[in-house]
Order: sequence, then structure tokens, then C-alpha cells
Amino acid sequence: MAGNKKLLIFILLLALCSFCYGFFDRETLIITTTPNLIYGEMHGRDIGETIITAQNTYYNIIGLTCGSSNGVNCSNSTLTIETAGHYQINSQFAFNDGANVEFHLALGLNSTRLNHCHTERKLGTGVDVGSASFTCIDPFNVGDKLTVMIENVDNTNNPDIQSINLNILRVGD
Repeated sequence: MAGNKKLLIFILLLALCSFCYGFFDRETLIITTTPNLIYGEMHGRDIGETIITAQNTYYNIIGLTCGSSNGVNCSNSTLTIETAGHYQINSQFAFNDGANVEFHLALGLNSTRLNHCHTERKLGTGVDVGSASFTCIDPFNVGDKLTVMIENVDNTNNPDIQSINLNILRVGD
């Protein structure tokens, strides 16, 4: 009798799933075929100043620690893509330096900033700690190198990075 109840419950659940499936388009139900996601992360806290020697020039932020990763190599404040595809990128920063100074932050791809993975922050006083973040989705190829870049728009003051995080997640081919 217990086997019949299990079979009946299974058939009812199957019928319910079939019924519900008719209300949604086929793109709504996402079932991943791989057991592991591909992701990577770098972060830092109180990593010090990024040296800026020229105004309006982007510089890599160094001194980041590699965080969790799977299918992405992390080394020397750089994430290297090992599986091509579209990735969601999220990043946050907290930094300070100088009064009335504007900084731009961006994702660097092979030592070139990405215009659409970018944010800006102007600091009001010398003691302000400004925070900024960006998020985007971008396609990457095997071997692409990702960094975090910063620019001082107003002068050559060096920003003091209080905290930073960059994480990427592969979301499609």
C-alpha cells in the first residue's frame, strides 16, 4: 500500500508540474547542466595607496587578495578567464583622499578600461570615505585578464583604498 501512495504522489506532482509549466514560457525554467558554477573573486581591506603619477590616466589597483574561485585563475590582483562566456561583474569600493577630488573606477580588460563597467565618485572633504560600485555583464575569452582600475580626474593625489571587492560569475555562453 505504501508503494501505491508514493506512486500516486509522484503522479500528482508530475501532473502539477505539467500544469504549471503551461503558464510559463520555456525560458523561465532554468536548469543548469553543470554541477559547478564558474566564478572568481578578489578583495582587499586597508590595502593602502594606489600610486597615481598622471592625471586622467587609469591605474591598476594592486594588493588584492584572491578569494573564492572555480574555473577562474587569480594571481597578482588579476583574474584570468579559463572558460569563455558571458560574465556578470560586481564590484564595490571605499576610498579616501583629498578635498573636492573626483575619482573614476572601472573594470580593466587586458589593461584597458571598459567604459560600460565604470563608476565615478567625487569626494567632498579630505576626511570623506567615498564608496562606489558598478555591475555589468560582458563576454570574455579564455586568457582575458581582469583588473580593477582607478583614475584621478582632478590631480595626482593617490587614493587610499579602504576596502574593495570584485567578483565575477559566468552566466552564459
